[in-house]
Amino acid sequence: MSDAPAFRSESPPTQWTAIRREFHRRAELSGHESGTAEAVAEHLTRFGARPIVRGLGGHGVAARFDSGRDGARVLLRAELDALPIAESRSLPHHSAQATVSHKCGHDGHLTTLLAVAERLAATPPRAGAVTVLFQPAEETGEGAARVRSDPRWEELAADVAIAWHNLPGQAPGQVILRDDVFAYGSRGLLAEFEGESAHAFEPERAVSPLPAIRRALRLLPGHTETEPVVELTPTHVRIGEPTFGIAPGDASLRLTLRSPSRDALDAFTERCEAMLTELAARSRLRLRLSRHEEFPVTRSDADVNAVIESCARSLGQETFRPPTPLRWSEDFGHLVTSRGAMFGIGAGVDHPPLHSPGYDFPDELLAPASDLLERVVRHYTD
Repeated sequence: MSDAPAFRSESPPTQWTAIRREFHRRAELSGHESGTAEAVAEHLTRFGARPIVRGLGGHGVAARFDSGRDGARVLLRAELDALPIAESRSLPHHSAQATVSHKCGHDGHLTTLLAVAERLAATPPRAGAVTVLFQPAEETGEGAARVRSDPRWEELAADVAIAWHNLPGQAPGQVILRDDVFAYGSRGLLAEFEGESAHAFEPERAVSPLPAIRRALRLLPGHTETEPVVELTPTHVRIGEPTFGIAPGDASLRLTLRSPSRDALDAFTERCEAMLTELAARSRLRLRLSRHEEFPVTRSDADVNAVIESCARSLGQETFRPPTPLRWSEDFGHLVTSRGAMFGIGAGVDHPPLHSPGYDFPDELLAPASDLLERVVRHYTD
């Protein structure tokens, strides 16, 4: 590791805690992050970052710090979007929108990246270039692919791409690394059944989707018994309309399938589609099947992980390598054009889980996360 500027490792600065909580208040859903993106661009402008690229793949924002010399090109990525989850109004910095909130910690991720951007603006890389990317629509699996399809992506593509995620259930501040598969790939499967409705007083005259839905929920396996494992989670069921006078004639079923293997995921999806097709035919129902929110398997390069681990230890941060991949999914893999890695930082063993109403990003992670990201960047560019 080359010589690098002195690094700070301190309690979260008051300004960054305040900034993170302001982003928490202005939470916006995937594809609608215009206010968040504008605030990010304002901070980057205040730091003196030039140029600033806006509107990447939707509302994405990026800034590039270029030394003008040959060297590694590094990409750091954070997310802009929040989730359609209600939040308690008792939280002092609760979301301004009652049914939209940052229950995955993207407000914290983007704040740490802003902190690194401020340091890079003050002390630019000595070689190569660093791009900080604030990506839209991660939660729906659309944002990274849209950023990559943007014509301006070629100017931002990097030799090394790095992202991080806070991890409830792990010791606070612990850096979690895993070579090869870091997190599962996943997809949504939507089954729409169409029969015939009838008056509620004679339901026997309806061509009802209810038996098919019941059988599907009973027969579809929650996971495969063989390796690589594939898991299935029903996430939404709708049957008929919210009335008392109509026996339902249509229904929809949403399933999430996830696996550390794309081939296994594809095979299991086809198996589920065949089963749903057979159930619909037995019940004389028309069926439409569609796939949604495709997330790639997230993989980490072993050499990049070794750099992250060395930098973490140099900062006195504990590291941990779990034996199995994380079961949630990410679209970061779309942004890895050469080598890349995603790592986690523990949010606390008893911290409320991601996507739960009680979750809030722990401000105590702002300083260690930004310190680690900066040190990794300096390794490649100083």
